[in-house]
Order: sequence, then C-alpha cells, then structure tokens
Amino acid sequence: MLPGSRPLLNFPLFAGLSAEHQTLIAETGRTVELAKRQHLFVQDTPARGCWLIHRGRVSIETLVPGHGALPIEALGPNELVGWSWCVPPYRWQFSAMALSEVTAIELDTDLLRSTAKENPAFGYALSQQMLAGVAQRLRHTRARLVDIARIARGC
Repeated sequence: MLPGSRPLLNFPLFAGLSAEHQTLIAETGRTVELAKRQHLFVQDTPARGCWLIHRGRVSIETLVPGHGALPIEALGPNELVGWSWCVPPYRWQFSAMALSEVTAIELDTDLLRSTAKENPAFGYALSQQMLAGVAQRLRHTRARLVDIARIARGC
C-alpha cells in the first residue's frame, strides 16, 4: 500500500469513497516518475493502468491521419489520466505524454477490475466515481472542440 493512511483523499475523484474502498484502490498503486516527453500510453494499444498525477503535466492527444498528434487537453496535479481500461475492448482511445517531469501513482487496473468483480459494492462505487470523472472530462473536451471549431472558422 502507498504511504499515508488516506493517500487518495487529495484526489477529488476518489474523495467521496469510503476509507475501505480507498484502501482497496491504494493497494493497487505504486509511485512512478515519468520523464518529460515520455508516453504513458499510445492510442489504439491495449489499455492497462491509470495515473493519479501528484506533480507535473500530461498532454492528452488524438492521432489525426496526415497531421500527427493533436493535443486535446493538459492535465495536472490531482487529476486522473487513463479511462479506457474501464470498458471493453480495453484499448486506449487517446495517447498521453508527459509535458514535464511527472510524479504519479500508477494503479494496477487489472487488479482493480478483478477486485471489483469479487467485491460488487466496491465495483459499483468505483464505477460510479469513474463515470463521474469521464462525464466531467467529456464536458471539458466538448468545450475544447467548440473552441477549436471557432478558431477554424475564424470567429
């Protein structure tokens, strides 16, 4: 388990979970250091892991044929990177790259999924928190796409 009695309390996504459920999540985590420009994952590859950022910034990007990677969003401290492990077919929908040196907690999502299957109360609580996070990210991405469309039209 990670150091500290409630290591996930600072992450808004997990703050509403019980201490027991936070502990189950924390037991799957390990602290990692990522170098600037290091990829956390690449679009359309198997989705394993997710990262809770402590320090640094991570760019979420999508591959556009003929144009390369297009940044969609930059995430920083107290945010979660990586959602695609939650639903089949468990493939990354985007890519993620460190914009600076990053310190994060990497969660073992294979273990999280098996724990959720064995403990339905935990699985339900985890899925509700993850769904809330995905909904928030979707609202942000939609706003970003509207901004990009305005720029493209010259508004």
